[in-house]
Amino acid sequence: MTKEMDVGKLLEEKISGFKPGSLIKGRVVRVLEEDVIIDIGYKSEGIVLKEEFKGDNIYEGQEVDIIVESLDPDEHGFIPLSKEKADVILNWEKVERCYETGEFIEGTIFKSVKGGFRVDIGVIAFLPSSQADIGPLTSPSSLVGMRSKFKIINLDSMRKNVVVSRRKYMEEEREEKRKEYFNNIQEGQLVTGTVRNIVDYGVFIELDYGIVGLLHINDMSWGRISHPSQILSTGQDVEVVVLDVDREKQVLSFGLKQKTPNPWDNIEEKYPVGSVVEGKVVNITDYGAFVKIEEG
Repeated sequence: MTKEMDVGKLLEEKISGFKPGSLIKGRVVRVLEEDVIIDIGYKSEGIVLKEEFKGDNIYEGQEVDIIVESLDPDEHGFIPLSKEKADVILNWEKVERCYETGEFIEGTIFKSVKGGFRVDIGVIAFLPSSQADIGPLTSPSSLVGMRSKFKIINLDSMRKNVVVSRRKYMEEEREEKRKEYFNNIQEGQLVTGTVRNIVDYGVFIELDYGIVGLLHINDMSWGRISHPSQILSTGQDVEVVVLDVDREKQVLSFGLKQKTPNPWDNIEEKYPVGSVVEGKVVNITDYGAFVKIEEG
């Protein structure tokens, strides 16, 4: 067998492995105004409509996945190929893989529909409103056009039905951030949060990632207060000192008065016996009067 015949036989064997619908790899050799010419390792090059690349940056030498549309060359001698159909197959394979492994998949919310949203994750998926955010949706229309990651929570490959959750992605991401936050936060550190709830025994303050800690009434002021609302109000931002960190239970305790010195420190130096000071009478009893000379 001559060398020419041997090469021809190899090429024939290679193309015989192709058939309409085969998913193969090719290499871009020319980018024309409306078409892209692809080398598929056969004597005839393949051709794909440029619009099937959907705005992707196309360059010579680029490796692409394509579907063989026909083994019969067109009028210009090119094998008809489709990138769009290859993308559909590969996208479904990715969706099935992410569903099986629990991996997140990236996509874009592109339309609001009854009960939720349509999401492009390579294939069209449904995002229920209840799975669109961690909290209640105050402005559903603001999500349209948003790019995010999602978890696939239901998949019917036969019917091509996909249901995704942005909420599960957000919850898992927040939990990772919470763990990282608790690993880094230290006692004595100053943090800023927002007052979310006021009760008789203290104030609950929310930091980043939904982390909430307690500022006990005893740690609010060096002076006497009857209720936390005397100092703070709901919705107020406040800087506090981290007094205690329970990393296992993810619990924080805060202090406000600890930002200032204890008024009883060096009391003898500040108010030596015999010194004259000004104060305010706050209580009178049978045995005398209580005078406030400073907080605490």
